Amino acid sequence: MRDPRTRRTLEALGDQVFKLDLLSKRSPDRIRKQFLHNVGREPTDSEVNEYIELATSLNDIEVTPHQNSLIVTMFDAALWSLPLYTNRSVKLYRFRQPGLVLSDRPVILKSAATKLGEGIGLANADQIIVPIDRQAALVLGNLGTTGCGVITTSDDLLLRQINQYVVGNAINEVYCNSADETQLDGLEFPDPNRPLFTISADDAVLTNTDGVNAAPIRKSPRRFRRPEESEPQTYAPDASD
Repeated sequence: MRDPRTRRTLEALGDQVFKLDLLSKRSPDRIRKQFLHNVGREPTDSEVNEYIELATSLNDIEVTPHQNSLIVTMFDAALWSLPLYTNRSVKLYRFRQPGLVLSDRPVILKSAATKLGEGIGLANADQIIVPIDRQAALVLGNLGTTGCGVITTSDDLLLRQINQYVVGNAINEVYCNSADETQLDGLEFPDPNRPLFTISADDAVLTNTDGVNAAPIRKSPRRFRRPEESEPQTYAPDASD
């Protein structure tokens, strides 16, 4: 939930749902019924016209959930997903030689049984892989399995497979020690301009959105830096924080 791509996806979904709701209720009669239900009174003609004008200019607006809503979603997801992490076997792979790389999306969900078009989540992932450092990776097994173990290995093929999972799961950045740069040779990198998610809908609906189906270029991951000693040690979040 804390990686930038997931947050951008949640924001894009919120934008999409809001706009689809507007499109489904842009007739005057439906607007009046919804307004009466939500507000408890009949809307004025001006309010109805304002609603219709908003629904016909969706390309000019962007709807973003409040940051507190995203935080609540993150906490709720953490509580809900806890059994999906803990009810799995645990293996710690320790490689005798360093070479593991990291990325800006470090939790890898792996499944060999998903069908075409299905997503991979905590509930249907065969394995959850988390690289820890240059020589160690945590692997959680299938749901309902038990056991815990440490495996020390020199398996270069396994190390390379984990690196491919890490690189393929990255958003925009891959990190590695300078001595491990050769481990990236020959790996398949994801398209940095891939869409946040895809939508199956007719063109008439999609033309009234703001391009959620397009590459995630509206916002990029925010960067932070430690303030200089002479700078104030305070931070005021803005509306996009």
